[in-house]
Amino acid sequence: MPVNRKSSRLAVNGKVLSDLRIAARLRLEDIATELGCHKAQVSRWEQEESVPSEENIHRMAEMLKSYEFVKGNPRYKFGRK
Repeated sequence: MPVNRKSSRLAVNGKVLSDLRIAARLRLEDIATELGCHKAQVSRWEQEESVPSEENIHRMAEMLKSYEFVKGNPRYKFGRK
């Protein structure tokens, strides 16, 4: 299935995202609620079927205390200071 990369210039490693979420003892619903989306959307990110927006990548990184799941430069702060 093709990945929609229009929403972000960065990609997400879904397996690492899932591992970090589980290690943080967060459910799909917890991430979804914080981001204001449906848990199915978070699942699609973990399955690499779609790509979250840069804002959602940043918010997940804050929740998970890690940019490890971001493919590319993990120190990139998405225009934030």
